[in-house]
Amino acid sequence: MIGGAIVLLPFGLAQLPSQVPGWKETGSVLALAVLGTALAQIILYRVLRSDGAARVSLVTYLLPVTALFYGVTLLGEPLTVEELVGMALILGGVAFGSGAVRMPRREPAAATPSP
Repeated sequence: MIGGAIVLLPFGLAQLPSQVPGWKETGSVLALAVLGTALAQIILYRVLRSDGAARVSLVTYLLPVTALFYGVTLLGEPLTVEELVGMALILGGVAFGSGAVRMPRREPAAATPSP
């Protein structure tokens, strides 16, 4: 992150505003930086340490579900049966992948004696 900040610093300085932003704008940027980035990174690394990379990667499968929720609640988009079925399939796959839902194990078949 520090490397990225150093690379982007000249571009940010080239686009400095002509006047100082107000407290609402500054507060919004700070809230996004602290809550949306720093806190999320801390949570990510703690979950990564406790659960491993394979389980953490399952979070990316939840993006379509989140987008569907935001589209319906914030933008007033219609919710169709196809979208609900897709969401159920995605959530089911995440549940299986994370180990929250497990298939019952079958007993191995007994070996038949050879003649």
